[in-house]
Amino acid sequence: MKQKIILGLIALLMLSALALTVNASYTIGEGIDGYVYRCGVPAEGIVVRVYNSTNGLEGYGVIPGTPPTKGELGTSVTDVNGYYHIAWLAGESYNYTVVAETPLGNIIGTAEVIYLGCGETRRVDFCYCPGAEPYTIGYWKNHLEDWPVTSLTIGSVTYDQNGLLFILRNANAKDATYMLAAQLVGAKLNVANGADPTSISGTITEADNFLSTHPIGSNPQNADRDYALTLKDALDNFNNGY
Repeated sequence: MKQKIILGLIALLMLSALALTVNASYTIGEGIDGYVYRCGVPAEGIVVRVYNSTNGLEGYGVIPGTPPTKGELGTSVTDVNGYYHIAWLAGESYNYTVVAETPLGNIIGTAEVIYLGCGETRRVDFCYCPGAEPYTIGYWKNHLEDWPVTSLTIGSVTYDQNGLLFILRNANAKDATYMLAAQLVGAKLNVANGADPTSISGTITEADNFLSTHPIGSNPQNADRDYALTLKDALDNFNNGY
């Protein structure tokens, strides 16, 4: 009889332990996530880490898939949209330190997690900007390794780096749309690289609007050509630091 009671107690303890294990499992929907921006542009490839109160890495980065799986302990890397996600946190009452490791140094944020529930996350965003001086389109044409982004929307068309390089190489074409587009590429690269956009943001918008209605290669004439060249000159001055 005693043996049956002991075996019953052991089974009960095992079931209790299993129940605790189930309750302590955390999913992708629970954790800390957010975005990292470089001068207002999504920053891809930035390492973000989450530390607990004892300075230990906490949770796991998320590897996309179906279903998503655990990545490196306490570590995520931003995607093309600047997004990171560290899940599977303890989910109780903790203050976590969130660190974005940018080229300008670490940026530190905090997230308070109090009994994180199923599907909940805590949002921590980061923004940094080097405040760089602008470069000419000639510089960008010859220093592809320094490009802060490898795709841009010019007018209403999105180009990859090869497409943008083709535009830059045709900056001296007689067609005013190529001349304008080349300077617009340079201006957008400069802004993404940290140049202050305050003085040029309106012109960038106007140039995009013009190239949406006058696509690259359409060779506008008369007043339209004159307007395109006026915008081109303003962007050229910005790219040359004037």
